[in-house]
Amino acid sequence: MKINSHDDGEVSIYMPIGHKDRELIRSIFRMKGLTETLIGEIMKMPGYYFSITDDGRIESVHKTFDDYLNRGK
Repeated sequence: MKINSHDDGEVSIYMPIGHKDRELIRSIFRMKGLTETLIGEIMKMPGYYFSITDDGRIESVHKTFDDYLNRGK
């Protein structure tokens, strides 16, 4: 598993699809006040980019990083 974070709040998590131990990710979500059910929603779409609101809702989903960067334009 590899976790990257950026000073603008962006976080990327890389793990094999079959990886079962998600306790570290659950801990991060709890620390940020996000519901753990969000993990399941994100796992349904591996390789996509998500914009998540402060209250933990998925605001938008993007197939490419460029699409993510251009959201709202």
